[in-house]
Amino acid sequence: MELYNNLNFVSKSAYVTAAFPNQEIIDYIEGNLPQSGYLRKTEDGFVYLDVDDDYIYKLNHLITAKGFELPPYFNWTMAVGAHITVMTKEESLKYGIDEIEEIGLQVPFKVKECQVVHPPSFTGVEEVCFITVEAPELDAIREKYGLPPALYDFHITIGVKRYDAFAI
Repeated sequence: MELYNNLNFVSKSAYVTAAFPNQEIIDYIEGNLPQSGYLRKTEDGFVYLDVDDDYIYKLNHLITAKGFELPPYFNWTMAVGAHITVMTKEESLKYGIDEIEEIGLQVPFKVKECQVVHPPSFTGVEEVCFITVEAPELDAIREKYGLPPALYDFHITIGVKRYDAFAI
C-alpha cells in the first residue's frame, strides 16, 4: 500500500525524454480511449476519477521497451485500476470530508501530454510515466469541499520503472 500512496507525490518539474513515444501515446488516446471517467470513493476516503483500464493496458506496449512496467494498481484487494487522483485519503481526513455528493458523476477531461518524472518519494521506483490531463470539474470539486488547488497536475499513471537492484 505504501508504494501506491507515494504515487500522489510526483514532481511537477517533469521532463520528457527525447526518444520517448510521446506523440504516439497521445494520438492513440485521442483516437481510441474515452476522455472521461466516473467519480469514485474508497472506504478509507480516497476520491478518484475511475478511467478505462485500457489507459494502462493498451498503452503499456508503447513504453515497455523503455523499461516501464504496469503500475501497482491491480495487485491488491483495494486497488482501483487506472485513475486520476482527486483527493487523497489524507486530505479527506484533514478536511473532514466524509460525503461527496458527486460520486458516480461522469467527468470529462482533456489529455495534455505524456511525461516522465523521477519521483523523490516513490520508494524503489526510478521513473514514473503518466498522462497529464486538464479537468476543470475536478478542480471545482476540490474547491467546493474546501481543498486547496492540487499540488500536481491531474494525471493517469501508465507505467513505472523500478531501480535495478543489481546495477553498478
